[in-house]
Amino acid sequence: YRANGAMLSRKLLRDAPLGVSAHHVRGLQQHLHITTGSSSIDAMVLVSPAGWMGMEQKISDAITQETLAESVRWAGEIFGAKTVVIPTIMISNNMFKDLQGIFFPMRKKIYEFAKYFRSNVNSSSWRGVEQVVVLDLASLSLELVRANAQALGLMKEDDGNINSNGNKDRNQYDMDALQEALLAHTILVKKKGGNIQKHVILL
Repeated sequence: YRANGAMLSRKLLRDAPLGVSAHHVRGLQQHLHITTGSSSIDAMVLVSPAGWMGMEQKISDAITQETLAESVRWAGEIFGAKTVVIPTIMISNNMFKDLQGIFFPMRKKIYEFAKYFRSNVNSSSWRGVEQVVVLDLASLSLELVRANAQALGLMKEDDGNINSNGNKDRNQYDMDALQEALLAHTILVKKKGGNIQKHVILL
């Protein structure tokens, strides 16, 4: 089951537009029972929403080790999940606005939580969950944008590669190169009030 754009966290339900309500949980349990004869599942994918206009920072702030842990525990206790998959957030138009403040920190939080889980995997507090897996869609989307930029001639093949003297994180270095390439190219958009120049968006 994929909790689409939400987390199984009471705290997130109270404090941010992220939590799944009891109504949705009961509805899913009923659906599972009707279609499979069981209310248990093997794995659950918990996706953090990130593409809501104006809500990006609030959502990012709400995703913490505490709320991720609560979501994983509920996945085990309510649905019997043995595996929980937590994707990192793909680059989207909204996330592209503040990569340093939102995109990279969100990715880091998810990886750090998965590491924390592995270090404490034998704790009974996980309610039967045996593993937490990171699906790194953030890095995948970054590579896709980079490949598109190169295919369109906006970047050279070696742009964004770390040289022997580079100390930056690979993703950080790639994103700096991508931003520079995208900001350097504009397209002409025809509007009723006149033509305007817009920066190239490859997403």
